[in-house]
Amino acid sequence: MKSYVKPSLKELGLLRVVTKFSTCPDGEVRFEGNCVNPAPCWIAAVVFDENFFTGPRVNLVRNWLVNDFEPSGPGARFVMHLYRIYGERVAKVVEKSSILKRGFRKLFDNALAKAQAKYNTL
Repeated sequence: MKSYVKPSLKELGLLRVVTKFSTCPDGEVRFEGNCVNPAPCWIAAVVFDENFFTGPRVNLVRNWLVNDFEPSGPGARFVMHLYRIYGERVAKVVEKSSILKRGFRKLFDNALAKAQAKYNTL
């Protein structure tokens, strides 16, 4: 069995969106001079038990979701649209349920594996 190697980011992508201070309206951040909605990953933060802003797995999944999954088609864009609207509320429910946490963990482990393969962090 392969030994665990702590993931590291080689590309930050839209991580800057969620970590940069801004003078934008509530719920938005400044990115390249424009106000945009921040990239989500509330559920990933809960299932990986990491900080929303600084968790290495959370940021890797966030980068993959926004830069690779979301542009892949209309279904993916719809899922990400729903995640931006409801993800934070769903994460609060998931945090309180070990059953939901296990289910979402499988989903986000799959996203993490794809992100690690894409960004060569294995």
